[in-house]
Amino acid sequence: MGVDESKLVSMKKSAVEKGVIARLVHRKANVRIAWIAKRLQMGHPSSVTVAVKKTMRNETKQHRKMRGKLNKALDFKG
Repeated sequence: MGVDESKLVSMKKSAVEKGVIARLVHRKANVRIAWIAKRLQMGHPSSVTVAVKKTMRNETKQHRKMRGKLNKALDFKG
């Protein structure tokens, strides 16, 4: 995806990239929303929920491309 952890830290809490990552991690890993919020520095856990729902409702070609790259990088199926 071309985004390393140091770049994620400097991004806005509501950055599209963070929303896509949060959605993927939420769906594929057995971790709490609070953990995702802390790890991606998205603020309150409800911010993660909002970001995930936003990417689901308004999925663009850019979102699909990012998700595909993440799936491939992390070797997730689907």
